[in-house]
Amino acid sequence: MAVIEMRRDQVKMKIHIGMLEALGVNMYTSVGQGLVEFVANGHDADASNVDVTVPFDSIESARKVIRDKAKEDGRNMREGIYDPLPDDLTIIIADNGHGMTVDEIEDKFLVLSRNRRKEDSGKSESGNRRVMGRKGLGKLAGFGVAEQVIVCTKRAGETFSTTIVMDFNTISNCESMGEVTFEPTYQDGKSSEEKGTTVTLRRLRCDSIRSKSDTLEKVLRRNFSQLGDAFSVTLNGNLLKELPVDYEFIYPDESQRGDSGFGEFTVKVDDDFDYPIHALVKFRARGESKDGIQRGNIPAKERGARVYCNGRLAAGPTLFDLPTGMHNFHSQSYMECIVEADVLDEMEADLISTNRQGLRTDNEIVDAFIRDVTDVMKKAIAAHGKFRDHAVIEEIKNDPGSQTILASVKALDKKVQKPAQLILQTIAARDGTDSDIYREVAPHLVQAINSSEVLVELIRSGTSPKDLKTIIGQLSELGGIERSDVLKLYKGRRSGINALQKLEEKSLEKGPMYEKEFHELLKENPWLIKPEYGNYLTSDAPLGEVARKLNKALNIDDCGDEKSKKRPDLVFLALDMSAPNLVSIVELKSPNVDLSVEHLSQLEGYIAKVTDYLAQDFQDKGINVVGHLVGNFARPDSQSDGAQTLKHRIKNQGPGDKWEVVSLPQLLDRARKSHLDVIQAIEAEEEGEEF
Repeated sequence: MAVIEMRRDQVKMKIHIGMLEALGVNMYTSVGQGLVEFVANGHDADASNVDVTVPFDSIESARKVIRDKAKEDGRNMREGIYDPLPDDLTIIIADNGHGMTVDEIEDKFLVLSRNRRKEDSGKSESGNRRVMGRKGLGKLAGFGVAEQVIVCTKRAGETFSTTIVMDFNTISNCESMGEVTFEPTYQDGKSSEEKGTTVTLRRLRCDSIRSKSDTLEKVLRRNFSQLGDAFSVTLNGNLLKELPVDYEFIYPDESQRGDSGFGEFTVKVDDDFDYPIHALVKFRARGESKDGIQRGNIPAKERGARVYCNGRLAAGPTLFDLPTGMHNFHSQSYMECIVEADVLDEMEADLISTNRQGLRTDNEIVDAFIRDVTDVMKKAIAAHGKFRDHAVIEEIKNDPGSQTILASVKALDKKVQKPAQLILQTIAARDGTDSDIYREVAPHLVQAINSSEVLVELIRSGTSPKDLKTIIGQLSELGGIERSDVLKLYKGRRSGINALQKLEEKSLEKGPMYEKEFHELLKENPWLIKPEYGNYLTSDAPLGEVARKLNKALNIDDCGDEKSKKRPDLVFLALDMSAPNLVSIVELKSPNVDLSVEHLSQLEGYIAKVTDYLAQDFQDKGINVVGHLVGNFARPDSQSDGAQTLKHRIKNQGPGDKWEVVSLPQLLDRARKSHLDVIQAIEAEEEGEEF
């Protein structure tokens, strides 16, 4: 049999068109991520300003029309969100950089995976900037936002501009990305001095244009905040600057910072390799933000370290491996850490994810970085703790409310006066003297200093079992309170759990005779619903004017209107540190009565009423109203329309719904998990094991 030999001098690698989706549509799924790439391009083109124009109101109106149309057509909403917005709605990114010639468009801009670090020594054309681009994929970010990316650019010295239209659908019809061609158009009559590039995103993807103005501002500010005055970004004509913040403590102190204004640290990878980084850890002052100055708690997703490489955000914010059990850990709620680590972006290996949403871990260079930045934050929190311990003494001295409390301390037994003062300082150091929890809880704690009632008050104030372990040690030192007191308290909670279990067993019997017993159990033990719930609201509960007004408005307990048959069973004002302004409405149904959608509708009515009521007098307090429907579900074979509809509502519950439906078995399981582990931890500690 003859052998046929086929030989070629060259073979070609083709890039399949599917990479367009992988590197564009699927990688850059939000308008913020996409715009950041084009702003970075402007920076690398030596622009002094990049102006972004986004017609937020018109976009939102168009998105609503598309969603409504999809609903009318009976289409799945997931299909509707992929429809493009009208052509007249565009996002424009304009920079005053050096622009491009038509040859540069082909040889530089349209080349995928062009490594500017190697070709241009990592510097911009002027030589004054380290470029942000590295992989040559940023131009594909536009396809995560729009179906068309229109690039209009002009070099100084030319009298015309050059425009190309990159159309996703047109490109998708090509077999490979190596075969895509564009036909440039030219506009004459331009001034020879004019220069810059304008990118227009057209046929916007409905699902990607979700960001509101303040969200997009935050994204752009955060990504480019370290570049200084030589480069600026404007959004709809407004210059984006970091918002002014009142910091009460910065680590390291000024005497330990270098010429850059940052602390200078060395990341040690091994005995043969280390590299420098700059870091500054800042803690916001307590109190409410006002007069445009930011103070108080930082949202959880914005806490921790932000890592910048060559002036652009590369990762974070993140707490990395910061341990939760360390002293003064609560200070992380006020902490932001800025890290400059240019070297991570200059390594031969690629250590930053393509869409710059994080660092590539599981390598010794990044692992050492995370370890050492975590250590910087740990040391900063420890130093801040010492600062707070001293600063809070002055806060208490200058706070009239604290002085009133201290005056009452003098009436206590002399041997507990000092512990009482120390407990007051501990709470003030954690939450500040002007916080709600300090003003509500501190007086009760001081009054109860000579007994384990201190612990009861802490739990009622919203201290969860997870946080209690840390506080136990403080209380032992401050007030001579033994861990056995804590164990007694939690064993008492175990009794409540056992009572709930017995009630669940009784629920197998027929009839509503156990509703009152169920009501009383949860009324006396509200933590069974959620660990941080302390007291239900009664007319004499010491929880402030809001509680008293709610009592009257909702007809709770003695305030009840005899003519009104509809009123909620329990209302909680939760002093939960994760959500300090939370009103929770609880509707209970007898354990042996099947839950129905009518019960949920009743609860939703209460939620709406309370929300409307609070909006009148407390609209600036950010109070959130939620509801819990507690009872038992109907059997799976139940034919009740109400029960079936309730199951459907629960199955399709979305993040915007303010309610939850909890069965007795679920309630029991949740209570066990929230408390029995603490009991076991304390018992183990008493036996000499690690706490």
